[in-house]
Amino acid sequence: AEARVVLAGGDADAAEAATGRRLSPLGDSATLVIADLECLAPHNQALLAGFLKEARKKYPGLKVIATISEPLVRLAQGGSIAADLLAYLEKFELIEVPPLRERLEDIPAIVAALTKHYCALLGRPAKEIDANTNHILSQGQWRGNIRQLAAVIGKAVLISHGDTLEL
Repeated sequence: AEARVVLAGGDADAAEAATGRRLSPLGDSATLVIADLECLAPHNQALLAGFLKEARKKYPGLKVIATISEPLVRLAQGGSIAADLLAYLEKFELIEVPPLRERLEDIPAIVAALTKHYCALLGRPAKEIDANTNHILSQGQWRGNIRQLAAVIGKAVLISHGDTLEL
């Protein structure tokens, strides 16, 4: 996986500091989303730690969401998370979301939302999802979690010609 940093609702200075790219102003408050934090290069982790320390003063409305594949301490012990970034992140509230393979009951609702999203994105008519499709999708291990399921649904929307989602 590759780390991704997305800034929404912030200003150009915050965006440039977080991403290294100059973006146009987006608003008064911001949400910084860092997907696969452990994949962020060490140099960029150091920059992120510095940014987060300064951001508390400069951007009091900043919200930070970081996704990780394992507990922070284990990632730090393995060298995937820099110690200074770990020290800063440990101050935040941790919300643990079990992997998708442990939340199979959520799959029908997620499939419905993803199907609606991809139909709109790809300009396709809305698709019905039959019970058999939900059953098949609920049998998967989904090691790639939502990204893997989203990829399957995106491809299914592309190949579906009727009113029903085809796998």
